[in-house]
Amino acid sequence: MSTNFGRKLSGAFDAALFLAVDLHACLSHPVAARFAYRHGGRRRPRIAMPQTVNEKFAWRKIFDHDPRFPVISDKLAVKAWARRVVPNLVVPRTLWSGTEPDQIPEEVFAHDVVVKANHGSAMNLVVRRGELDRAKLRSKAVRWLAADYAGYCGEWGYAQIPRRLFVEEHVGAPGTTLHELKFYTYGERILRMVQIVGRFGEMAGRRYACDADGMRLVDTGQRADVSDKLWEGGLPATFDVAEDVARRLGAQFDQMRVDLLTDGRTVWLSELTVYNMGGRLSATGNEAAGPETEAWDIRRSHFLRHPPAAGWQAFYARRLALALDRQDKAKGQHRKRAARRRPLPETESAHPS
Repeated sequence: MSTNFGRKLSGAFDAALFLAVDLHACLSHPVAARFAYRHGGRRRPRIAMPQTVNEKFAWRKIFDHDPRFPVISDKLAVKAWARRVVPNLVVPRTLWSGTEPDQIPEEVFAHDVVVKANHGSAMNLVVRRGELDRAKLRSKAVRWLAADYAGYCGEWGYAQIPRRLFVEEHVGAPGTTLHELKFYTYGERILRMVQIVGRFGEMAGRRYACDADGMRLVDTGQRADVSDKLWEGGLPATFDVAEDVARRLGAQFDQMRVDLLTDGRTVWLSELTVYNMGGRLSATGNEAAGPETEAWDIRRSHFLRHPPAAGWQAFYARRLALALDRQDKAKGQHRKRAARRRPLPETESAHPS
C-alpha cells in the first residue's frame, strides 16, 4: 500500500511540476509556444513532458540548446563538422562567402553556381553560366540577410549564427539526374525518406517509410508533400551509400533530418535540419503513439545527457528523466500484456484440433 501511495504522490508531484514548467515555457518563449499550439491541433502543448513529435520539437527549441545545433544549422560551418564525422563525405565547394552581394567577383559566375544564405532555409538562387542578374541577386540577398528564423518560429539554433552569403558549385555531372534525399533519422534509425528531383524546375518526389519491423525503408507509392508530381524514376545507384552516410550523421543526435544530394555517381552533403519545417511533421507530428514519436527518445538529447548542474532546470531535468524512464517501462509492460493476449497462429496453436 505504501509503495503504491508513494507512486501516486510522485506522479501527482510531477504533474504539478510539468504544468508549472509548461506555463513558464509559454511565457518565456511565446513564439515557440504559439507555433506548437498552432501546429498541434490548437491545444495546449505538453512541452515539459512532450508526448508527440511536434511537442518534442517545441521542447527542443526551449530546453535542448545543444551547442552543436548552431554549427550544423549554419550551412557553411556544417561542411567541416560533417567531414569530421564522415571523413570521406564530399561537400560542395564554397567559391565565395561574405555579406555584400555586390562584392561577389564576376569570375565566380563563370560556371553554374548556387548563391545561398547560411542561416535559414529556402534561401538559394541558381545562377547559370552567363545568366547573372545582379539586381535580382541583390534584392534576394538583402531579404535573406534580414530573415530571422529564430524570430519566426522560435528556432534557437539559428539565432546563434553570424549571417553570411556564400556561393557554392552547382553539383551533378552533365547528363545526370540530381536527387535530393531527405532522411529522417532517430539515432541510427531512419524512419522515413523523401526523394525530390528537379528542385529548381519541374519538381517531382516520392516518399519512403520504415517497414513494420523498423529495419528498412519501403516505397509508399506516394508523392512528396512539396511536389505536385510523383517521381517514377526509382532510386539512384548510390542510394545505399547515401543511406549509410545519413545513419552515421544521424547517430550523433536523438533526432535529425539529414539532406544529401546525389547524381548516381557521387553523394554530397546538402544540409542538416534541426527543426524540420520550423519544428513539426505535417502528417504524423501529433500522433501520441506513432512510430516516429516512439523512436524519438529525448533521453538521448544534450539537455538530458548533460543536464544543468544547478538551479530549477537541473531539478526539472532529473524529474523528467525519471518520468520518461517510468513511461518507457509502462509501455514495455503494456506491449508484453498485449502480446500475451494475442492469439497464436493456427500452425503454432498449443491445442490443435
